[in-house]
Amino acid sequence: MAKHKRACHSSLTNSSDGSHSQLKVTDYYRSSNNSNVPKRIKEKIKMACTEFTALVCRAFELVTGEGFLKMAQSIFDAGRCFNHLAQVNVSELIPSPITISRNIDRLFEE
Repeated sequence: MAKHKRACHSSLTNSSDGSHSQLKVTDYYRSSNNSNVPKRIKEKIKMACTEFTALVCRAFELVTGEGFLKMAQSIFDAGRCFNHLAQVNVSELIPSPITISRNIDRLFEE
């Protein structure tokens, strides 16, 4: 171990000019802590997604699918239209299964 420590120390003193500085993990990956979403909101959404996948008995990857993300974004965008004090009943925003079945053909015709 002492030999390794000397070698590392030697390496550091030889590259003191910074030309051979070692990259940090953060140089390769972005931190997920840079989000502008408050932690309490992220936690609430995490628990809602967990409960959703458990209740519908679907794969966990469902919440990262393109269709789910588009639907979630549409609901989020609709929420922007309301005053922050307004009580919105989500069931009023979600169409019935019959409405969805009637619109599925139109979706694939486009």
